[in-house]
Amino acid sequence: MINLDQWLLPTLALLPVLLGSFLAVGLPWARLILPPEDRADRVLWGAFGLALGAALWTAGMFLLGTFATITVAGTVALGAVIALAGVGAYVFARRRADDRPVVPTPLPRVPLAVWERLILGGLIVALILRVINVAYWPFTAYDPLWVYGYNARVFTLRGLIPAEIGYYPQLLPLVYTYAQQVWGGIDDHAARAAIPIFALGSILAAYLLGSKLFRRESDPVYGRRIGLLTAALWTFYPHHAEWSHVGDLEVPLTFFFTLAALFFVLAWQSSTAARWRYAVMAGLMLGAGLWTKPTAGALVWGIGLVVGLALLVEVMRARREARPLDIAFLRGRLALAIVAGLAAVPIGGMWYVRNLLLGHPALVFPTGFWLTQAQRSGQELGWPLLILALLALYLILTPDKPRRADGRLLLAGLALMTGGALNSAGLWAGTPPHRITAIELLVIVAGAALYGWGLWRGRRDNTSLASAFSPSPFTERGPGGEVALILALIAPYWITWFWSYSYHPRLAFAIVPLQLVIVAGLGYAVAERLAAFVRPARRAGMAQVALLTLIVPGLWLAIAKSAPHLIAADLADDGAKQFETNPALFLTVEALRAEIAAAPDADAIHILAPGALRLPFFFPDRVVDTAPLTDLDALDGLVTYYVAGTESENVYRPIGPNPVRALPGQPWLSEPIARAVDDSFVYEVYRVDTARRHAIADCNGLFDPPAIYDDFAILHGYGMTNLDFWDGRRIVFFSCWEVTGDIDRDYTVFLHVLDAQGNLVATWDHQPGGGLYTTSLWQPGEFVKDELSVYLYNEDVPPGTYQVRIGLYDLATNTRVPVRVGDAVVDGVSLLNPIRMLAEPPE
Repeated sequence: MINLDQWLLPTLALLPVLLGSFLAVGLPWARLILPPEDRADRVLWGAFGLALGAALWTAGMFLLGTFATITVAGTVALGAVIALAGVGAYVFARRRADDRPVVPTPLPRVPLAVWERLILGGLIVALILRVINVAYWPFTAYDPLWVYGYNARVFTLRGLIPAEIGYYPQLLPLVYTYAQQVWGGIDDHAARAAIPIFALGSILAAYLLGSKLFRRESDPVYGRRIGLLTAALWTFYPHHAEWSHVGDLEVPLTFFFTLAALFFVLAWQSSTAARWRYAVMAGLMLGAGLWTKPTAGALVWGIGLVVGLALLVEVMRARREARPLDIAFLRGRLALAIVAGLAAVPIGGMWYVRNLLLGHPALVFPTGFWLTQAQRSGQELGWPLLILALLALYLILTPDKPRRADGRLLLAGLALMTGGALNSAGLWAGTPPHRITAIELLVIVAGAALYGWGLWRGRRDNTSLASAFSPSPFTERGPGGEVALILALIAPYWITWFWSYSYHPRLAFAIVPLQLVIVAGLGYAVAERLAAFVRPARRAGMAQVALLTLIVPGLWLAIAKSAPHLIAADLADDGAKQFETNPALFLTVEALRAEIAAAPDADAIHILAPGALRLPFFFPDRVVDTAPLTDLDALDGLVTYYVAGTESENVYRPIGPNPVRALPGQPWLSEPIARAVDDSFVYEVYRVDTARRHAIADCNGLFDPPAIYDDFAILHGYGMTNLDFWDGRRIVFFSCWEVTGDIDRDYTVFLHVLDAQGNLVATWDHQPGGGLYTTSLWQPGEFVKDELSVYLYNEDVPPGTYQVRIGLYDLATNTRVPVRVGDAVVDGVSLLNPIRMLAEPPE
């Protein structure tokens, strides 16, 4: 049975609260900043107000959490102050002559076509389905469990941002915090109510990108239709449809990044005073992006590239036309970039400055391991190749198309580029996805050269190409060249993503709408050309079929993860949902919860789980240390539970041996509690008592005098659970060591079974701690109890009495380590008691 109150009610209750809070703060300021001629555009005002409100609201929470306490009353009061300040500033500005409302020339109202209504209906249904999908699940993905959802839980419990928290900026965690505080406590479904809001914002931003950049005074519906197509492509993009419920940073980042790029293009292309407002708007959105994730900073490089290209084009034109540089023009464009940068600083820079002041790195880059995971395959070339394919079709189908040879060059080049990309994308039978090889790259480059040659040869014959791609977008003062500007803005981000971060498509989300708007513009132009070849009676039907092909899979992906469980009603609570998505992790959590519940002093429990970054999410009110500790002494009297496993081994791999892994190798220090395994992770939970490392183990055979390894260890004695063996009998042998100095290598312990004549009949050589606690990890001042299960077999060892000799040797040189026993220096020590091998087990 599905408990709707557990998941749907919090989401439906918090959605209007969050949306209203952001709009109440953002709309007045958006109204103030928007150019007067844009204030009648409700979609632009609403999207900008929503984005600005989220940034301002969480910036206020950041101030409260840093210098005071985060409470609902305090947050709402501060939000009201910010909103009232915006209203006051707008009223004051209205009185100024240069800020009077401008009533734009109204474009003729053209009703939505059937296919436009189909898209709009699909967008509405997709948003509703996403609300259901978001509401149904708790946080389950890695990054929200590790950072965003966990930080929000800590902020909710403590009412502040702890000084020890650094890493990524906190816009999203603070939104989750506010939702949970309004709800009255930690609740994933309340926190996740913000996710559809950012999805809506990204869709609105995609629509505005198309409708603003492709707006035509002569065709009132052209921009609207490109905007709808762009929004539809983004909404039903499979990766976005699938990932929009997760709750990580990529969708909010796309919202802010898309608006920042749009406003900068509008600033660059505007020839009126509005360009300065657009520059400020671009900077504010860039700041919101930087307050969300550091990768938004790639837009700074994009803006720098645009300015650099403007300078380059102006220099080339000045030389060709034998005139001086237009310094005033270049200074004006540089000023736009500077204004945008300055506007981004207050919100965009506050977290990084805070980190530096607290001694944290300003920002933390992913480890080198992740950079090695970048795919760099043909799969990542999908959108650029689609753009080139649509451009080729557009040029071939236009009435004043290029010469026939040029069309062949375009298609030949496109075929080569596609072939090289598809081969590395792993679409051929028996060819797995792989990084583009030298030969594949050569094929792609050759195809690009042919394609470029085709464009060059047709440049004078095709006026449509000149109108679609302005010849000098970086220096023209009027509109035009939007596509080239967009490509320049996203180029640094795309290159960085492709080379370093292309291990998941979501990491490219921020620039996907900027590529899709080009796809939408070219796709619409191609559709117009193709319509000339289709009878009018069939055009509408074909358009609807094409759109349904896009919409239906996207709608299904929007809820595919939830639908089977909603229908079957097989996941009754969040625990069942966590087990469904993270089985090994959740079993580990349940084992630890049981231990905490049974502990006489739960507050004394301290969990050490190196690398298990998701584990603290489930225990935000207690200590879960995920750092890769390298000194066992730091654990003494502190750590009570140790979680080993896949993540623990991974986190130690780049920094060296894992001394904490010794705990399971010393049973007298640790007791296994649980082990959980799934397709991706292994977890082992141990109850530990590390203080016992400093007390000699209870050995039932003590050497007198002890065996001393000068400079590093003393062998005090040994123990055996029995001295009688028979065929295959398991007996536990343990040796008791005291570490007196540092050991620079891993010695092997030898246990040799000798007959009466001193002949070797069996060996039990091994690395201490089952290979987990080798001698190079031993620390001076501790005692080590090395346990080993030993066996003898009749086929190797006949019945009789045998002596066992113990010592150390260096496996690399096969040299035994000298040991001092009294005044003698020997290469090994005999056990005090002989062992017996029986022919049959005793009755």
